[in-house]
Amino acid sequence: MSTTAPFTTYKTNFRGRPINRTTAALDSPELWDMSHHERVALSLPRLQHERLQSTYQFEFTHRRPIRGPPVLSSSASSPHLSALTRYTPQEWTKSNQRHFSEAESSRAEAEHVRAEALRVIEDTDELTREAQEESGRRLNERISDIKHWKSELHVEAEALVAETEQLTDIKRRLERALQATETPMNVAKECLVLRENRQGIDLVHDVAQEALLDEVETIRRSQRDLAEAIRNVDRELDALRRCRYQVESDARNKFKALGIDSSSYRLRNESSGINFHENIEKVDHTVTTPESWMNFTHDNLQAAQKERAVSERMRVECHALIEETSTAMSSSWDKSSRGITRRLGETTEARNVLRDHLAKVMMEIHDVETHMELLKKGIADKMPPLKVAQTRLEQRTFRPDVELCRDPPQHRLIREVEELQSSVASLRSKLAEAEVSHQKLLKTKAKLESDIAIKEQSMFID
Repeated sequence: MSTTAPFTTYKTNFRGRPINRTTAALDSPELWDMSHHERVALSLPRLQHERLQSTYQFEFTHRRPIRGPPVLSSSASSPHLSALTRYTPQEWTKSNQRHFSEAESSRAEAEHVRAEALRVIEDTDELTREAQEESGRRLNERISDIKHWKSELHVEAEALVAETEQLTDIKRRLERALQATETPMNVAKECLVLRENRQGIDLVHDVAQEALLDEVETIRRSQRDLAEAIRNVDRELDALRRCRYQVESDARNKFKALGIDSSSYRLRNESSGINFHENIEKVDHTVTTPESWMNFTHDNLQAAQKERAVSERMRVECHALIEETSTAMSSSWDKSSRGITRRLGETTEARNVLRDHLAKVMMEIHDVETHMELLKKGIADKMPPLKVAQTRLEQRTFRPDVELCRDPPQHRLIREVEELQSSVASLRSKLAEAEVSHQKLLKTKAKLESDIAIKEQSMFID
């Protein structure tokens, strides 16, 4: 009865195998419809149990070897057979029960290991799927971010190109404006040089001279401002080119990164070209963080926008400078022209007045010369009567003796001679005065003619 007791705790299924909780679950009718792969997965712990059992049996035999009883001949007697046995039935039963208990424990442990393995498989599969989905989602988000910043960089690059072209056009206008100042400057300087050829009193620092000097200074100041503006535009163009290089370089890097991330996003478990790269996750090839990556592009965009704003202000200032210099030069040219015209009118008027005076002086000279001729004729006309009177007086000196009388004729002849001499002296005095006046008139005439010539030369110069 004791030999069969251990076997009463086990049952057998229709296949003839012992049934416990785990084996009963595996041989349940619900699992008969399972696929071959699922049954193989569920049978894996059983193989482990068999290996454990064989191992245990090996250790047990080495720990306490069991030897079979010797084979006795049929002639041996019964007392000698009882002396050759080593174990009692109780020991044999206990050994079997111990083996059964250890087998039950090993199967339970194997079932637990198998269940845990299935759970780990399911957990790792779910973790792998979630990790791959999360990586794909993060890659998709990264691709969206790259596309956004790449689009912003592309728009900014186009804006920089347009701004560079507009600023280059302003530079060309400044250069043409600077070149256009050369002719007015040469004209103004030529006017100053020509006016230095004026002579005499006409070499005066007049309104026209002041206007020409102001015009030269205005043109020179405009040239300095335009040249400085061109240098500033050149520096700004260099800054725009640097910003454009940074933006386009960043955009090119974004384009390459977009291609790499898009290719990585399209990779699947079934894709070709995938391979193991051992320890790749342990090597950090990154150089930026998402914040520094975004800040780098944001800084490039901000720097480009700042330079574009500076360029726009500079274009407005350059346009205003061109208008200002053009207005200032036109105003100074008008002022110089008005000054020269005014001076030309004054010179013309002075020349006409001088001509009038010269004409009057010429007439006066003619009158004086006529008057001088009359005085000379008057003096000449007085000579014969004076000769007559003096001759008479001389002849009367030859009267004899008492005939030398101071008679009335003698008195009258003396008075006549004195009167004639007084008249001649008076006429000669007037003739001398007329000659002095004539000389003055001639000098005045010469001065007037010289001044008129100077005025005409000044008029020609102006």
